[in-house]
Amino acid sequence: MTDIVETVEDIEADKVATLDMGGTIVENRYFSSTQAAYNTLLGMDSETDQRIYREHSNGNGDLGNHTNHAIDQSIHLQAQDIDIHDYAEATQVILQDRDLLTGADMFVDNLHELGYTTVAVSSAPPASTMPYAEEAGIQILYEWKNFEFDDNGDFSHVQVNPEAKYGKHKIIEALQNTGMEVAHFGNGDNDKEAIEAADAGLKQWWTADPEKAFKNAKEEAQKL
Repeated sequence: MTDIVETVEDIEADKVATLDMGGTIVENRYFSSTQAAYNTLLGMDSETDQRIYREHSNGNGDLGNHTNHAIDQSIHLQAQDIDIHDYAEATQVILQDRDLLTGADMFVDNLHELGYTTVAVSSAPPASTMPYAEEAGIQILYEWKNFEFDDNGDFSHVQVNPEAKYGKHKIIEALQNTGMEVAHFGNGDNDKEAIEAADAGLKQWWTADPEKAFKNAKEEAQKL
């Protein structure tokens, strides 16, 4: 069973492996970005989605401030008059587009055997991440971003965890500040700084040759 946490203070471990999801644990067949997929499935045109991303990009392939990006994203989604049922339908489309990478569950088991507590860290909302985190056997899902709805079920806004508004690497640093050793594994541009901040880790292309990728990642994990 995978537990959801909203703060690193709820994670108790000596050694943590933080795991990117899209492209590392799961593979998307058609959608290159889960967040962009939600935006377009919920009515935002792709040009607007890309423009908002560019306006908030830090130039290194990541966002400079995820909270400010979410505010602009929310404004455009609010104009689409969407509700929780639209969100549920979009989530089902995205889930049908994703597959667990072959060997991901064995890699997670290897990390547990090495004494790691495994934590999924993804900008995708838990609704589209939790099923695969559970399938892979990941112990904890860190809630970084989520879609929020009001009491009537109407879309309210995209919420960003304040611990990580400046990027995934801030989650790593927060874990380290509690005394944990951290290894981070991912494939996205928003994993670069996270890996640099971590005590060990790899950024690599996982989907082309998962067997080799997981072998390399296990060797890196053994350094801690």
